[in-house]
Amino acid sequence: MEIRKPSTEDGTGVLKDAISDASLPRTRSVKCANCNHSEAVFFQAAAKGEEGLALFFVCCNPNCGHRWRD
Repeated sequence: MEIRKPSTEDGTGVLKDAISDASLPRTRSVKCANCNHSEAVFFQAAAKGEEGLALFFVCCNPNCGHRWRD
């Protein structure tokens, strides 16, 4: 069994896969600034050049896929 974690290195492909990853938590408490969709996948990952972890969100709208961090 392969365990894959979302990567913040590859902007489009890997994070788009996060939308279909059932193991990642989802929230309806944020809205995408791009399309105003009210559901996003979220995960923690190390941010480049920063110490510790950051909270990243990916819009669940398949036509959008916008990503941002908290």
